[in-house]
Amino acid sequence: MSAKDAAARQVAHFDFICKFPLTFQKNQKSCILDSQYLCCGRLVFLSLLRAFFVAELLYEVFGEPPLASCACLAESEPCWHIWAPMSEKSLHIPSFMTRPGPGIAAPTGIGMTASDLTQTSTATPTAPVSAVNDNQIRIMTLAQMTHSGTWQLEQLHLRDHHLLLWITRGQGRLLLHGLRRGFGAHNAIFIPAGKLLAIETGRHIQGQALIIPNDGRVLLPDRTQQLRLQDGLAQAELTGLLEDLRREIHENRTYLTESLTAIASLVSIWLRRQMQLHGAPPRASSAERIVRRFADILAETYSSGRPMQDYARDLDITPTHLTRVCRQSSGLTAADMLSQVVQHQARMMLIKTSIPINEIADSLGFGSAAYFTRFSQQHFGASPSQVRKAASPRDIA
Repeated sequence: MSAKDAAARQVAHFDFICKFPLTFQKNQKSCILDSQYLCCGRLVFLSLLRAFFVAELLYEVFGEPPLASCACLAESEPCWHIWAPMSEKSLHIPSFMTRPGPGIAAPTGIGMTASDLTQTSTATPTAPVSAVNDNQIRIMTLAQMTHSGTWQLEQLHLRDHHLLLWITRGQGRLLLHGLRRGFGAHNAIFIPAGKLLAIETGRHIQGQALIIPNDGRVLLPDRTQQLRLQDGLAQAELTGLLEDLRREIHENRTYLTESLTAIASLVSIWLRRQMQLHGAPPRASSAERIVRRFADILAETYSSGRPMQDYARDLDITPTHLTRVCRQSSGLTAADMLSQVVQHQARMMLIKTSIPINEIADSLGFGSAAYFTRFSQQHFGASPSQVRKAASPRDIA
């Protein structure tokens, strides 16, 4: 078998695991367009928007513009075709974009690794306990995020994974990185791992949450962002990508992890483009800058048991001024912010883990288990052991 035939056979099985609504098959009539292309396959889209989206991804991967044309699959159903450029000098395909056909081994040594990407990281003395399995990219509704109670979102807390919220209906209030603001339908809210968050939702709110592990597999921004989208095209792009993620998870086919990573990478591209279009955020006031710095310090040291005077000293202000600016920007005092973060983490550790109560008390900076018990009774209305016993099997899972 010649090198060109081997390449053609490999390209004939080229497929996107992210599974846009497409078919990909060998093009018998135009196997070779010219000396620059081995065009043995095509991507068929019923959506021009997604055709353009993937065409641009192909351009970034291969460094050559793909070819496109329009035909009809039915009498009135337009179909956009994209031919992937495959130069004879560069026949390798990134592993996250390939799926071998029958009898063909998957290519090895191809593709990106975590070291190739910028990783957003956070370091905390006590890692936040997550309500989801953070080893896999996941998508869920807002209702599913609060199955153990609305406190899971309403109390100030931090997460060890990246979170993208897509609000499709209703409105509420958001405490993001120490600053309180409102949100409504067609808002996309991105929260990097380790940033403080609290969401007060109304009764009729609807939306989806995309959870991405903080392991560097997807390149993401390192700052919080709230996007109020007026452009219907941008809304459709994000909705379509989230639908693709949900379908992949539901079908649970082979190469699932690679598929989810590929689609999440497209979401990341969408997010960064929208942030670029919206421009730099307005200059923060002096009070807002102080609160953001306090939120960052709080996220790193909330479990240290430090008094509020130490936080104020780190910011070169008095405790009274810290309390004033926190109440002005977030609606909470500095002490309330610290208390809510500790409450959330304590309840999550009691419900989601089997760590002994005295070890939980020590890890959260309490001087003794008795002090932790008084804290639990004051804020939860029950002792730590009662909180743990009251958790349902679903909560523990």
